[in-house]
Amino acid sequence: MRFAVFVTALFVLIQPVPAAAAVTPEIDPRASLNVVQQWIYNYRAKPDYAHIPAAVRVLFHSQTFREPENAGIYLGFIAGAIGSNPARAEQLVNSLFPVKPEDEWVIVRAIAFSGLPDWRNLLRRVAPRMPGRRVMIDSYLAGTLPTLTDIPLEETKPGMLDKLKGAFTQIPLERTRRS
Repeated sequence: MRFAVFVTALFVLIQPVPAAAAVTPEIDPRASLNVVQQWIYNYRAKPDYAHIPAAVRVLFHSQTFREPENAGIYLGFIAGAIGSNPARAEQLVNSLFPVKPEDEWVIVRAIAFSGLPDWRNLLRRVAPRMPGRRVMIDSYLAGTLPTLTDIPLEETKPGMLDKLKGAFTQIPLERTRRS
C-alpha cells in the first residue's frame, strides 16, 4: 500500500517537462529594441535560427527601417541569416510576413544581398506577396540595382590614362560660351 501511494505521489508531483520548455524562450514581440540588438550582437557566438523571425518582427515594430541609411546593420543581419542556411532560406523569408508595405524593401534587399546562389529564384517566388515592390524586384532581377557584391567598397582612383582621357575629352566652359 505504501508503494502505491508513493508511486501515485511521484506521478502527481513530478510532471513531465514539455518540449517547449526545453527550448530557449522566444523573443517577445513587444521586447525593446535594446534586447533585440543584444541578441543580434550575441548571435554569432550563439546562433539561434528559430528566433530570427521574432527578432525581425521587433525590428519592424520599432520602425528601425524607417530611415534606410541607419538600418544597414539590421539589413545585413537579415541578409546574413537568409544566406547562412540556403536549405531553409525560403522558409525564413516566408516567416517574416506579413510586413507593412513601407518595410517590404527590407525583405527584397535582404534577399538580393544574402549571397544565396539562387537568390533570384527566391525573389521571384516571394514577389507576389509584395506587389508594391514590383519595380524594385524587377530592377534587382534585371541587374540594374547592384547586389552587395557589386557595390565597391572603396572608390577607385583614376589611373594616368583615365586622367589624360578626361583632360582631352572635356570641353572647357569658355569655349562652349564663345560658340
